[in-house]
Amino acid sequence: MPTQYLDSKVAVNSLGGTAVTTTPAVFGTLGLNTAAAGTDLEIQFSAMVTISVTSSTPTDVTITINRISSLGTVPIYTVTEGYPNISGEGGTFAFTITGADYHPPNPDGFLIYQAVVSVDVTTATPTRVGPEALIAAAYSDPAV
Repeated sequence: MPTQYLDSKVAVNSLGGTAVTTTPAVFGTLGLNTAAAGTDLEIQFSAMVTISVTSSTPTDVTITINRISSLGTVPIYTVTEGYPNISGEGGTFAFTITGADYHPPNPDGFLIYQAVVSVDVTTATPTRVGPEALIAAAYSDPAV
């Protein structure tokens, strides 16, 4: 069977000046209509967050994508990247991720995806400076 497009959404945030902490903070949330999905449901997503740091103190940034449905919240994708050591100057860094959620449970015909960001230490004073975005699209074989 051919794959069909079901739905897509974009969540854009330009929140500037917000500190990034060790507690995960949401930077994008969107919902996809998956009611017409068959058994071969696939969600493709990408996310981007831009962070500024004041020093070259090594800090790991973690971006997590959560799937939310009536079954609960499930982290489906997590990536951790380290700030490069930039000769004591700090800088601004854009972190981009791309992934897919293959055959997710679809109990409600509507899935919510959420992107969150956190750091392991706050010594370098990491700050979200924008832009920030979460983009997702749903594809499936036709429902029978």
